[in-house]
Amino acid sequence: MRTVLSLILILAVLPSPGTSKGQDPPQPPADLKEAVESYWTGLAEGDKARALEHVHPQTLNAFLKRNEPALRDWRVEEYQEIDADRYRVTTAFKSLQPTGGLAPSKIRETWQRTEDGWKVRVLSLQEQRQAAYQALRRSADWPEELEVFPQTLKFRTGSDQPGVVVIRNGLRQEVEITALEADPKLIEVKMPRERTVPARTSARIALYWKGPSPEDDNASDQRDAAEPSDSDQVTLVMTIGDSRRRFSIPYLVDPEDPFLEWIKGQKGPAKPPR
Repeated sequence: MRTVLSLILILAVLPSPGTSKGQDPPQPPADLKEAVESYWTGLAEGDKARALEHVHPQTLNAFLKRNEPALRDWRVEEYQEIDADRYRVTTAFKSLQPTGGLAPSKIRETWQRTEDGWKVRVLSLQEQRQAAYQALRRSADWPEELEVFPQTLKFRTGSDQPGVVVIRNGLRQEVEITALEADPKLIEVKMPRERTVPARTSARIALYWKGPSPEDDNASDQRDAAEPSDSDQVTLVMTIGDSRRRFSIPYLVDPEDPFLEWIKGQKGPAKPPR
């Protein structure tokens, strides 16, 4: 009887699995918060050497090549746990503009635990532009961990090579490719046999141009290939959980290729453009 009572008391003290619901999210490790604070303090004070101490060795070049403007009023908005050794940290700040004003900015970077402490994997300028592109093209509720490439689809008339849309699912749940909306008179879409994209995997969708060349005088909707309009795009529709999300991708037809233009203009041996 004494054993049974002891067991009941122990069970009463243990937290119920349901009590975690509604509680505050777990706090990030203290040493991570210290590293993040030291890194951003170094950036704000112009002490790049101090900030460099917290940069992951694999992204040192990206950090050294960045030429950030002076920043003010930084603050961490969110620590998002990826796993025990990785956190995604969102930081808001104000950057000094050439005109003298301050522009609000925000960046999300991954911090990784190493033998030398927590280190930030710095985004290169190209990765920063890609992140801005992703934010511009997706619907407001599109998760950042679900990435879509390329920035612009490129088709060539008379070519068997498809344009390819790549979906990278960085979420912890599977997603479903619901549709890829395109003008059926201009673009043929080859959907993958398996529409479900499991977590941490990728999928590809092939698209073939079957419309006229932009240089065709008989084309009913001739467009400038260098400047796609709002209608020159395809839209990817994904189902995530119980909701559908949309992502727009512009396309170009027969974009200029400097190497091909050089070949056409050659009258004798010469060196190709660099």
